[in-house]
Amino acid sequence: MSNEQKITTDYYNENAALWTAKKTDSFFNEAEFRTFISYLNEGDTVLDIGCAGGVHIPMFLGIGGNLHYEGFDISTGLVKIAKSRYPQLSITVGDILDRATLPNKKYDGFWAVAILMHVHEEDWDMMLGNIEKLCVPGAVGYLTLPNRRPNLASDEDRRLFTILTVERVHEMLSERGWKILKEGPVQKDQTGVWQGYLVRLP
Repeated sequence: MSNEQKITTDYYNENAALWTAKKTDSFFNEAEFRTFISYLNEGDTVLDIGCAGGVHIPMFLGIGGNLHYEGFDISTGLVKIAKSRYPQLSITVGDILDRATLPNKKYDGFWAVAILMHVHEEDWDMMLGNIEKLCVPGAVGYLTLPNRRPNLASDEDRRLFTILTVERVHEMLSERGWKILKEGPVQKDQTGVWQGYLVRLP
């Protein structure tokens, strides 16, 4: 883990309760979620990469109630909150760059909203490879990335944000044989910050 990534992890650990209290709109990505699950079958297992305090879980249990949900996050503080809210679910601590910390199983789909920008560009190939190892061939995934830093950096918030152009995202996904099924701004986001990608793995 790089120093910047450690700073980011420490930020979420130190601010886990405050962050969870602020992130309460579980259905922010509802339109994108409905499109995502239309590519899945009843009973499919979906991995929530960077599940935080469980902000998206109500959407999975409601609209996606015919799916099997599992999640992980790098922040022990956020995972503790998520597990206290949903003790019936499998929610673990894991680092997407450290395969040894990740679940030892295969998923039919993955959900990675507002999380992958915390990984350095030079580590993206490793990250994408780890996602592939977590998924069955042809799995479907949904991810969002910012086109600029959502919040100004400060002494209190020095999180790592890797800002990639749409063209660079296309290039990196294409290099690994990932197919973009649909892309565009997140529909409910009025700031124009977030770009969503619905993808199919090779």
